[in-house]
Amino acid sequence: MPEFLRIRRSVPPLIVAGGVALAVAAGVVPAALLLAAAFVASHAITIPDRSERRLALSPMVALAAFLLADGAIAPLVAGAAIGMPAGWQVMRTLRGDRALDHVLPGDPTAFLAALGAFCGLHVLVPGTGLPTDLADVVPAGAASLAWYVTVLGIRSAAPGRRRTAVRVMAWQVLRDGPAYAVLFSGGAMFGLVWPALGWWAVPIAALPYGFSHLSLHRQGTAGRTYRETIVALARIPEAGGLVGQGRGERTGSLAAAVAAEARLSPRDVERVEYAGLLHDVGRVVFSDPAVAEGGYTDADVAAWGATIIQESPYLAPVAQLVADQHKPFRRPGEARNELVPKAAQVVRVSAAYDRSLHEHGKTVPEALEDLHRGAAYDYDPEVVAALRRVLRRRGVPGA
Repeated sequence: MPEFLRIRRSVPPLIVAGGVALAVAAGVVPAALLLAAAFVASHAITIPDRSERRLALSPMVALAAFLLADGAIAPLVAGAAIGMPAGWQVMRTLRGDRALDHVLPGDPTAFLAALGAFCGLHVLVPGTGLPTDLADVVPAGAASLAWYVTVLGIRSAAPGRRRTAVRVMAWQVLRDGPAYAVLFSGGAMFGLVWPALGWWAVPIAALPYGFSHLSLHRQGTAGRTYRETIVALARIPEAGGLVGQGRGERTGSLAAAVAAEARLSPRDVERVEYAGLLHDVGRVVFSDPAVAEGGYTDADVAAWGATIIQESPYLAPVAQLVADQHKPFRRPGEARNELVPKAAQVVRVSAAYDRSLHEHGKTVPEALEDLHRGAAYDYDPEVVAALRRVLRRRGVPGA
């Protein structure tokens, strides 16, 4: 990873120098610098996405430039080579903003892919018999798709990313589709109406961006608030001294990693994380002395927790996982208990591991040995193996 970071820091100046050289050699310095300035500005004005990242407006600027360049490739390449790395560096230097670190190398590579798709189809479209009105629309759509697919591929294949997590990362990028759609449509709208309306194209393209920015910002705020509410609910048993501090967050984080390693769907990974956070919430009933003294089982705790959680319809699938977490992997005479989903077993294994370490005071090898001994009936052996791989990847001694 340090080697990758050194490369990422050394490459931008080389790209800028190449862009300057191309602009000078092609005699397009003014056009290249104008486009470069637009790319720098696109890093200062961002749009939120559902993965809680900030997306630069580079796709919007690029698509508008494609439509207005009238086939001139040199200023496009030179302007992007100067402006994209420069904008990233300026924002990182002035604001210490690392929220845009993901744009390199994704955006420059996506720019080249989009430019290739746009130019290629721009050559082919006239021979297809399509109406003149579509001569720019079809290439612009192809360029947008090429940009989006390239970003998805690069972000999923980032250094340190394991194959088991690729689906989860790809799902996160797919969830960002609305934000990218805003950028592509805004750029296409500006590029298409500029020849007819001139500077009026600026507010026309800005209006949908502004409304969408507000909507995505509110959506992100609601999502963060919802998650913070779940985390706060998970801390209630800790605040009452019913479980150790940090148990819910540790279990939720570990369960999400194990779920991804076990190749669960991205939606199930999210539900597993919430179930891990809330798996002990049923213990709040222990504040009633009659309950605490009357005896209880793990099934009771799980059922109480599920009853509390399912008060929110959105968390009904999470409530079911919490209800199933006490059930063993299989019973005598069965290959496995088909009524217990693997997601619930992930919560069960992750919670048991955390309990062994922080409540029973066992070492990592001892905790894993307990899980392996219980793999015959209590724990899914595939989930236990996935847990061990996660711990090894994290560098946990004894894993």
